[in-house]
Amino acid sequence: LCLILLCPLVLGVTYMASVSAAIAVFFLLVWVEAGIEPDARGPGRSMRYLMMALAVISLSTTLFQRYDNLEAGYRIFSRAIKQRVRVLAWQKEENEKAPKVGEMATDFELLSADMKRRVRLSDFRNRKPVALIFGSHT
Repeated sequence: LCLILLCPLVLGVTYMASVSAAIAVFFLLVWVEAGIEPDARGPGRSMRYLMMALAVISLSTTLFQRYDNLEAGYRIFSRAIKQRVRVLAWQKEENEKAPKVGEMATDFELLSADMKRRVRLSDFRNRKPVALIFGSHT
């Protein structure tokens, strides 16, 4: 099934080949489902139906939006790979500036949760474990 869906992308033909591939996959799945004995259809039945639904969704979005899903998937995947390379390069550069394992954390001061007093990280040193959670609390 994957080879049928990837053929249009590999061969460089896009829209009509994608439509043909989605139709072929759907009918192949229907043919496989019909060839299974009725009492043996239980295992994998939901997965086969899900794959049929995905083939229909792929076909409908390709037809109605005139947009090749395989080409879009390839573009998204290639952009993700390029972004991963950039992020790993950034991490390698910035990790040199990060504190090392076992090194004392830099002291800082914040308002308490009730906004009435100031709290310093050093106030908890050698007294309690401190968990720093960065995120939105709204």
